[in-house]
Amino acid sequence: MHCLKMNEYRCLSMQYEQSRGTHISDGSHLFQRQKLLIQKPSLQKMSTTVQIEYKVASTQLKTAYGTFDFQCFSWGPHEEDNVLCLSNLSNSPSPPICRLQSACYTAEIFRSLDCDCHEQLQSSLEHIAKGGGLLIYMLCDGRGAGLFTKTLGLELGRIEGLDTSDAYARLGVPQDPREYSRAAAVLRHLDIPRVRLLTNNPRKIAGLRDHGIEVQREALEICATTDSAEYLRTKAQKMGHLIQQFCEDKS
Repeated sequence: MHCLKMNEYRCLSMQYEQSRGTHISDGSHLFQRQKLLIQKPSLQKMSTTVQIEYKVASTQLKTAYGTFDFQCFSWGPHEEDNVLCLSNLSNSPSPPICRLQSACYTAEIFRSLDCDCHEQLQSSLEHIAKGGGLLIYMLCDGRGAGLFTKTLGLELGRIEGLDTSDAYARLGVPQDPREYSRAAAVLRHLDIPRVRLLTNNPRKIAGLRDHGIEVQREALEICATTDSAEYLRTKAQKMGHLIQQFCEDKS
């Protein structure tokens, strides 16, 4: 059976409604629409305001760590246009703890051993479930370069022994091309102007501050394993991450 085209589906839906005297909802009552105002420089270096609309869908999510308010902020039709937020703000101190994490599917889904991303996510959710706060999760793997580029970099590491920094350089990709305007928009939506950010990455701190969020850093350090040590050492020594166990290691 061939799939119905969207306009055919809508026509059939309208006919069904008329015959049954019912109304079929498109689900729009379940989400909110917001317009995000972003200041962007024009070619003449003058400040201009761009309106970007996003939608917000909300529910509660019961997890192995606890029950969270769960929101999906959507800027477009593709999965990478979504930013997720899990929060426990009812008894959270002010400013709240916030973890800003981007996807690492290899570790978080398939449990690869060469990084600490799964452990950072787990530790953050345990902390937020117990003491309050929120997790903002961006669907941009490979530090924003994408899963395809990340896979190319992993293969350069396997075949040629390049670390993640040198592999991205070989591929002509910035080490950390992530952008944080949408994460800041999530915080503004929740009326959170200040956070205690669980991070070892100064770029995340600067990224939120660039969009008007006040940030106080809280360390989130995971003990290196035999498999993850080289990756964490590279992040500390070549990418400026504040990882205490490698800050004095010059090897």
